[in-house]
Amino acid sequence: MNVLQSGVASAERVFEVLDAPEQEPDLADAVELDRVRGRVAFKNYAPDKPLIIDLSLVVEP
Repeated sequence: MNVLQSGVASAERVFEVLDAPEQEPDLADAVELDRVRGRVAFKNYAPDKPLIIDLSLVVEP
């Protein structure tokens, strides 16, 4: 029963993603940046209801 409940909860999360609105395309007059600076990092990110446990991620510019 526990596995079934876990599967149903996972399916609900998948359907939430599938039902999310599509991302809007870039505007025709969007400006392309020559040099992008910055960095995004998640280290051992674990929210209250994790989808991925112990996620570490680095996004370079």
